[in-house]
Amino acid sequence: MPHFILEYSDNIVEKLEHKDLFQKLHTLLTENGPFKLSDIKSRAIEHKEFYVADGKTSNAFVHLTLSIFKGRNLKTRQAVGKMLLDFLQNEFARSYQELKCSITVDIKEIDTDTYFKISNL
Repeated sequence: MPHFILEYSDNIVEKLEHKDLFQKLHTLLTENGPFKLSDIKSRAIEHKEFYVADGKTSNAFVHLTLSIFKGRNLKTRQAVGKMLLDFLQNEFARSYQELKCSITVDIKEIDTDTYFKISNL
């Protein structure tokens, strides 16, 4: 924990280098929050089937979900969310300028009583 899930429409302008993007996200999170690098996992899902707003082909989206354990205060979660949104706005600036693009971040809290893990990282 934490887990990043990046979802995006397949019409975004940027050609994603997932490894590079995830490395930046992991660094950003560990340098600006109470998170350990060895606990962070990331994955991406490109959506070929999507419908945004009125369905025009120039509509796009980028959505990042960050799942973290319960217990961090609201101020910390809000600061992390804003930081991640600023990061995504920079990374997807061309899509935001050239398309009708929605960029969103959602931070979810996971209950430690029902999260199970084994790792040798």
